[in-house]
Amino acid sequence: MGLAAVSFANNGNSKTSGSTLYWYEVDYSNPMYTNGYIPAGATLVAHAEQSQVPPKCDEGTDRDCLRGFDSPQTSATDDPGTEQIKTDEQP
Repeated sequence: MGLAAVSFANNGNSKTSGSTLYWYEVDYSNPMYTNGYIPAGATLVAHAEQSQVPPKCDEGTDRDCLRGFDSPQTSATDDPGTEQIKTDEQP
C-alpha cells in the first residue's frame, strides 16, 4: 500500500481565518493617519477568532473598523494588521 503526498499552494489571497488575533478599533481622529491607526495604549476589543469578535460598527467595504494582529499592540501603528473588519460608516 502506497502513501500519496499532497501539497497545497497558498496564492496569497486566503485569510488566516480561524486564527486567534488581538482586535483593536481603528481611530481616524488624527489627520496624519489618513487610513486610520491604532493609538498607543488602545483598549483591546477582543482576543478571538474573527467570527467571535463583537460588532463595533455596521459591516461594509470602505474603511477599517477593527484590525486584528498576531500580537498585542503597545505603540501607535498604522499597520493594517493580519485581518480587518470593514465598515461604510464615517468617523
